[in-house]
Amino acid sequence: MNPLTHKLEEIKLLELTKNLVVSFVLIGLYWFILDKIRKSLRLYIKNVKTRLLVDVIITLFTLVISFVTLALAFIDNLNSFFAGLGLVSTALVFTLQDFVASFFGWLHLRLNHLYGLNDEIIVHAGNVKYSGRVLKVGIFRTYLKTRLGNDSHDSELFLGRTVSFPNHLVLKDAVDNSTRNNTILWHRTSWTITFESDYKKAKKLIKEMMTSQFEKMIIQAPRHLEITTNRKNLYRPKVYTHIADDGVCFTVWFACNIGHYREVLELFSEDILDIFGKNNVNLSYKTIRYINQNEDVPPNQNSLD
Repeated sequence: MNPLTHKLEEIKLLELTKNLVVSFVLIGLYWFILDKIRKSLRLYIKNVKTRLLVDVIITLFTLVISFVTLALAFIDNLNSFFAGLGLVSTALVFTLQDFVASFFGWLHLRLNHLYGLNDEIIVHAGNVKYSGRVLKVGIFRTYLKTRLGNDSHDSELFLGRTVSFPNHLVLKDAVDNSTRNNTILWHRTSWTITFESDYKKAKKLIKEMMTSQFEKMIIQAPRHLEITTNRKNLYRPKVYTHIADDGVCFTVWFACNIGHYREVLELFSEDILDIFGKNNVNLSYKTIRYINQNEDVPPNQNSLD
């Protein structure tokens, strides 16, 4: 190679390296500024949909200027840059298709306001459920402070773990958002009494207890049920009766703020135990009854009912 040509190649390589270093520094600065702007949006834009739309716009703008900045590093040889970019893009689509899908999932959940920070959500991903409070919505992944999330009495309790899932799940799976329209959920529990107990008296006691606790929750402990006076009738507890295999069952529906179901259920359960105990109402439980049809028959030959 001609020494002069070799020298020119070295100069071009040195210039390209310098341009790339400057480009990456600028791109890092762009994303740092974007992060600061996002935090400011929560302070200055109160409307959630407007804030999310602005977030999407400035993120896309940051991606565009990052691309332009990188392209300018190859200003002396743009043809090679775009040719290489086309090959790289094709390869990335196949190798990083989940990341590409997650980016579009992020656009979808932002533009449609599927969920945001501090929302309580459940994402159904096949046989797996992601349940918890949203800690962060990244471009590729969402991070949750996890709750137990099943149908047990402890379903709303936090597990102390953080889990993340790829955003592309929101494109094909169901998303339950408990806090999108309100902060109150309905729950149910059941209490069964023996057939020998006075079921009418028991139902009256349950209704009186539920009504009393309902009023206390509103007045004394608004964190359990925070509603306005004109909405009280919408959230009054409901008691239903049906005959179960082992007694008369009362199914109770009650409302409380998200995350407080376990605490409220404990208040109700303790009151029921006290009230039933004072009024000779017996809770039912699984038993086996033996009937001796003949007193002369040894105990081990009793028939099983």
